[in-house]
Amino acid sequence: MKTGLTSAQLQRNVRLQVFLRIFQKRVFLPLAAIYFMSVAGFDVQKIGLLATWFALLQVIVEVPTGMYADRFGKVQSERIGAFLNICATLLYVLEPNTVGIFTGMALEAIGYSFFGGACEALLHDTLQAQGRIAAYTKTLARIQSISLAVNAVLVGLVPLTYAIDPRLPFVVGTVAYLSLFGVTFLLHEVYPGASREAPTMRPSLRTRLKVVLQYRRLVPFLLVFGFISALYTAPSDFANLAFKELGLAPERLGFVFAAGSIVGVGFGWVLHWFKKMPFYVYALTDWLVLWVWLASVWTRNLEVMVAVNICTMAFWRYRRIIYQEKLLEVLGTNRKATALSVMNNASQMNELYIPVVFGVMAGAFTIPQAYGIASLVLLAVLPAWLWVIRGLSSRAVTTCIAIPEL
Repeated sequence: MKTGLTSAQLQRNVRLQVFLRIFQKRVFLPLAAIYFMSVAGFDVQKIGLLATWFALLQVIVEVPTGMYADRFGKVQSERIGAFLNICATLLYVLEPNTVGIFTGMALEAIGYSFFGGACEALLHDTLQAQGRIAAYTKTLARIQSISLAVNAVLVGLVPLTYAIDPRLPFVVGTVAYLSLFGVTFLLHEVYPGASREAPTMRPSLRTRLKVVLQYRRLVPFLLVFGFISALYTAPSDFANLAFKELGLAPERLGFVFAAGSIVGVGFGWVLHWFKKMPFYVYALTDWLVLWVWLASVWTRNLEVMVAVNICTMAFWRYRRIIYQEKLLEVLGTNRKATALSVMNNASQMNELYIPVVFGVMAGAFTIPQAYGIASLVLLAVLPAWLWVIRGLSSRAVTTCIAIPEL
């Protein structure tokens, strides 16, 4: 496919990816659950329901928004996402009650779905147009690394405003999303009108489903991958509450997140080394990092929990990049945003119930004990994970592009 962009415009797309990632970050995230409990009167069960509400909406809209990005433009999709996020944070500030928070969370879920897959797909398109598609992992990791350096400062300082006024972190979040909205107007669509490609370059849904079914272990891989991915993120509000329960002041929680970003800066410059690993070794490392984090909360040792959280956060910020490249390698689809949205959906399906389960367990026992149970469940999942990743590593790669329209 040809693009009408100049080399300077393509390079601008790459450079602006840094700012997209800086302003996409939820700078108020460390304090969200604490704010909802102290200001709106939520309890742990309601926090779990809120997380499930967020996940449910993302499950519903993630793939359709990915298809929208492929059909109408990835830049336009990002622009819509930024606007919805602005509206969400304004609701947190102006209507800190049950209706306002649940409505804001809905807007935020849909907003991030418009970003889901579109940003990475736009970068992949840009590198493809530059003839540097093999540099996807290295380029995205470096972009992420630079953005994390700035994000470390923001996440470290923004929570300090909580002591002045609990709403201020969300005001800063609104400003960040406004900046994000502005950045989207500087981007260029690489392949506009992708839906008008030649038929041989546009496999039908039937063709893509046929490839997935032929590649028999891709589906179980996505199922187990989705569960592991959800365990990284779905209980995060409970982890923040555990930090507070174990004696960490809310305004200092931002420093923990900032430290994770700082460590992540260095990690991003060596991620391409992980690409040289056999795929199953990388996937097993991913499982191990998560298990150690879950077990660390179970210890109820604040120092251990903080140290492991910093390392886990640094790894988590990059873990999907290699999986994304693997998925695009396997599917080879021109519908990149849709394919990456399907991968996101695999995680979001599990995020529907995990927060509720954690909320029930935290209410019946304690938050650290809930994490302990989760670590045992993850241990039980290990044999299935080993089976699917070995199968995915050993099979010959079949791409959708190589198969004509049916």
